[in-house]
Amino acid sequence: MNNLSFKSLGIDPHFPGMLDLTLLRDYIESIDHSIEALTERYTEKELIRYGDYDDPCEVNYIYQVADGYLPNAVKMPLVVTAYTCLESSIEQLLNYAKEKEGKAKSYKDVEGKSSVNKYQKYITNELKLNFKFKEEVKSNISDMNKFRNCIAHANGNLKHWPDNKVQELKLISERLNGKYDTDIYVGYDLRISTAFLKWCLDVTNNSVKPLEDCLKQRYKLRPYHM
Repeated sequence: MNNLSFKSLGIDPHFPGMLDLTLLRDYIESIDHSIEALTERYTEKELIRYGDYDDPCEVNYIYQVADGYLPNAVKMPLVVTAYTCLESSIEQLLNYAKEKEGKAKSYKDVEGKSSVNKYQKYITNELKLNFKFKEEVKSNISDMNKFRNCIAHANGNLKHWPDNKVQELKLISERLNGKYDTDIYVGYDLRISTAFLKWCLDVTNNSVKPLEDCLKQRYKLRPYHM
């Protein structure tokens, strides 16, 4: 199909899609089954290695790792992945609009207190779009980013994270658990639940999809996937 045919159908094959988010959501939907298989293999291998299991401390440690450490080790990096997906998706959309509008200035040239603040300034002042991120969306992005930073820079180890930031995470977790039932735990360590990962995906989708729809309306495009 040539470019003229694409245009007549209201399709731009260069318009950024949300494939990364779709694939990530599919993976997280099945993550509990993957973790269950992983922990079973680990437990079986370790119990065989210790033979007749005559050391109850070792056996207890094996189950502690299988039930606690392994699931968390798999889930924590996905928070970073989801946040990266959020930022990269928005930035791809802004770059697309920049090219369509023939703008010399990029969102990277804008100063702001946060990434979302920079995006909003660029959308309003440069692209002149009638679009604003909702306050709840901005708050959720900020909360998600705080967990992302702890995982990315301290591997979720709260002993290696500033006390004031740990307290902030505790307050955020209480609020999120009450409002969204995210089941995230901030105590002596950071425990990431599947429900929290799904919340991260919802935050990403609620941040990206409205901007995607706004640009499709502006450039008279209809939904299209390669």
